[in-house]
Amino acid sequence: QWVNEDKGETWEAKRSKTTPEKVGERLRTDVPRGIVPAAAKFMTITIDRQAADGGFVKWAALAHDADDRSWLVDYGQASTLDALWDSVIRKQYPQTGARSPMVPLLSAADSGWDTKTTYDFCNTHERMMPCRGANHDLGGMPYKIGPVESGEYEGQILFTVGTDFWETDLQACLDERTPGGRGSLSLCADAARDIEFLQELCNATISDRMDSRGNAKLLWIKKEENNPNDWRDAIRYGRAIAHLIVASDGIPDTPPARDV
Repeated sequence: QWVNEDKGETWEAKRSKTTPEKVGERLRTDVPRGIVPAAAKFMTITIDRQAADGGFVKWAALAHDADDRSWLVDYGQASTLDALWDSVIRKQYPQTGARSPMVPLLSAADSGWDTKTTYDFCNTHERMMPCRGANHDLGGMPYKIGPVESGEYEGQILFTVGTDFWETDLQACLDERTPGGRGSLSLCADAARDIEFLQELCNATISDRMDSRGNAKLLWIKKEENNPNDWRDAIRYGRAIAHLIVASDGIPDTPPARDV
């Protein structure tokens, strides 16, 4: 009542405890951009696709270990998925500690926009999966992988990510978990100083809304509706895929690349 009526502000069920600048400072490492930390065991590339300005992609290269720790190695933007194949997805990323370069183990692209192009790209490129955030509960599971059950793309293998689960997980990384600790996220030095990147990373909050079935529910939404959060989405997908890889003890069963 005090927030809504006396102050005249919108009440939020949970607010981020930190500003983008403070998140950058808290999650910052001294590891240069493009270098994999020595503790990492494997890498993922995750891509968020957008329709604005004729279409573009934003991507995040994450390194991971078996204790659910993630490190942002690199990030960027390109015009198409094809533009990322050699320069990002199949790139050899140098690792500290005089270890051999690391090639991403598994990559995924969001299929919410221009779905057919995304499916065709993933089906014709090895170690690529289409992914999408779920707008409904997944029966308590953080994700599922399996064929589309009906419609135009019936049979297409799709990695579906539980939005609520992974938004909550990422927000805990930003606000609470100790960088370098179990379940944490850390940022390369450049990302920790990049205000545009940090604003996208922090652009989410949980608030009372109506879900797709018309039921009142606490849902994750953009904190600033007119600003993007594409890199946040890419990082969410990366942490979800890392969880899948660890649970599968390696690369999960996915169809091989094929001609479309």
